[in-house]
Amino acid sequence: MNVGRLAAVAALAAVGGGLLTGCDIHAEFGDDGCSTSPPVPHHNFGAVVVDASIPLYVEPGGTFTVTVQDMFATVTPASSAPFGTGTISVSGPVTPSGTFSVGQGIFGGTPFPNTLTFTATGQDGDVITFSAVDGSSFEGTPPNGVLLTCSGHNGEIGTTTIKTPDSPSTTTAP
Repeated sequence: MNVGRLAAVAALAAVGGGLLTGCDIHAEFGDDGCSTSPPVPHHNFGAVVVDASIPLYVEPGGTFTVTVQDMFATVTPASSAPFGTGTISVSGPVTPSGTFSVGQGIFGGTPFPNTLTFTATGQDGDVITFSAVDGSSFEGTPPNGVLLTCSGHNGEIGTTTIKTPDSPSTTTAP
């Protein structure tokens, strides 16, 4: 195994793991086990790329939206990918919770941006977490091409904190 590539993937995963937690977020999650269909040599090192808008705070019982502008898998630096799709996990005191598919692949879906609506069900100080499960993209022109799929390893895209309007901020500047 190439140790340099593994170190680069680990660094990319650490950097992409939610350094920005709010508003407009760009996150990348490295994966050394990407797969292609049909199989293509040297396409196992890649990343899941996510661009999303996630609110920093929501009031208890409040409804809020998350907008996913783009989500896809890539083996080369890219700002977008045709037929990009992904799966986001939403956990914590929120309804609905679970996994949500975003994007439009070659077999259907909804073109970006995708807007997801949630309701906070917890109390002041509770945190809702948004994570990247996986991403995929189609390289080529259908029906000729390759479907690339990479894992996001449930890397944290961002969080929303439940906060009453008059409670003090728990955010500290670095």
